[in-house]
Amino acid sequence: MKLSIYLFIAATFTLPSLFKSANERSLKSAEAIFAASPAAIEDLLQAHGGRDAISAINSYRVEMTKIVNTVPPKFFAQKVRLSVEGNKIRRETTDPRGERTRVEMIDENGRFHSVAMVRSEASAPRSTTMSEDAQRESVVRANVAASSLIPFLKSFSDSAASAYYLGREPGDMDKYVVAAAGRQFIVFLDRNRLISRVEIGRNRFEFADFRQVGSLRLPFLERISVGNREVFEFFFSEYNVNLTFEHHHFSRAK
Repeated sequence: MKLSIYLFIAATFTLPSLFKSANERSLKSAEAIFAASPAAIEDLLQAHGGRDAISAINSYRVEMTKIVNTVPPKFFAQKVRLSVEGNKIRRETTDPRGERTRVEMIDENGRFHSVAMVRSEASAPRSTTMSEDAQRESVVRANVAASSLIPFLKSFSDSAASAYYLGREPGDMDKYVVAAAGRQFIVFLDRNRLISRVEIGRNRFEFADFRQVGSLRLPFLERISVGNREVFEFFFSEYNVNLTFEHHHFSRAK
């Protein structure tokens, strides 16, 4: 079930046409009333550190506890360490008892690697099909796109991004439509001008517990819902920005 939920979320990021219709209507409605405003984009970025600080993020590592809510209702936690540098990705997922870790990597050539570790010792590789590997790669990419606010901020800071202000919502939240990275996002700013919610189709990403991380203001709590059901909750324990990773970090488990 967990894999299917992530594949659904992955489709949001890899196949945006599946979810365009409602957001496109909002975007066209906004275009009829407002002109794209550079100031609107700056509104979205400023409270989080501003365009220059966000654009300067070249790599990062995030450590978190992920709470998974399955159907029927059942909760379980995983420790996750996520490293990103350009198009390279490394995700380490550890079970609650710390006995087993799966390391999944996408190297600089786009090749996917997956290794299961038992108390830091690599186990014999399990035979997988190309289809299974492709699914897991999609899940890893979706995990990067959805875990933490940084990928959203990077997309919004792109010079081609544009935003339209839609007005004030209940709870003193300002609502925007943002066109960035080939997708449309519905974005809500709270009274402190921080991004508290992002919606893409039926997927909702909510952010809270903002703290200062260097020159950036980032959330230490994130909730992801599909429709009306919350499926993931992330408690972030550490952000490290602009790290220098060893060359093999994205191709070898150790």
